[in-house]
Amino acid sequence: VSQLAAGVAHEVKNPLAIILQGVDFLKNSGGMQDPTALGVLRSVTDAVQRADTIIRGLLELSRPEPLKLRLEDVNAVLETSLLLVKNSMDRNNIHVQKQWQSGLPKVAIDRGKIEQVFINLFMNAVDAMEPGGRLILRTQWAGRETAAAGSQSSAQTQDRVIVEIEDTGCGIPEQVLSKVFSPFVTSKRARGGSGLGLPIVRNIMEMHKGTVQIENVKSGGIRVTVVFPCHKRKIPGGSQ
Repeated sequence: VSQLAAGVAHEVKNPLAIILQGVDFLKNSGGMQDPTALGVLRSVTDAVQRADTIIRGLLELSRPEPLKLRLEDVNAVLETSLLLVKNSMDRNNIHVQKQWQSGLPKVAIDRGKIEQVFINLFMNAVDAMEPGGRLILRTQWAGRETAAAGSQSSAQTQDRVIVEIEDTGCGIPEQVLSKVFSPFVTSKRARGGSGLGLPIVRNIMEMHKGTVQIENVKSGGIRVTVVFPCHKRKIPGGSQ
């Protein structure tokens, strides 16, 4: 399936580029004065750009680039991702509440790809909220202790850094919620959604050996939980 998606994406991308070039030529030729015709050309441009977005999403899913892992501070990555969507946040009067846990262990991630994850989740939240909504961001460390092999005086823990992204939007219909990570499933198709953003998010997290979960919040909105594994470390005597 991935080979088919990559092949289709490659073959369709070139005709789309030619169509876009032709539209740009017609708009800039100087002889196009009819407002109706100009409106049609703008519609064609929007449709081609949306198709191109879907093609790029298919390529991302079918042939993801190798990870460039470095130890990073998740709080810092979240701050950078917020800056990249600041204009959209401000335009929609979204209030951001940051609940960062200090001293988090660094995690091995591809910063560019994880920024893509956060930006996608932030923009989904913005799209789901009315102006004046709240975006609540939390980070925390969690560990699971297990007895170390061959030792009664030490323990190991699987460290995890957890990010929660919660909004005060409309939530996701239950019939859609169970399928949100399937390609082309979206509750915002009328607003231009392709249904590829969340599958790409999950793909990136799986490449990082992490997880992403989405649930509705009883008070309204949704909560996305993103979990990053850390390196195992020994804890003398089973204590932290």
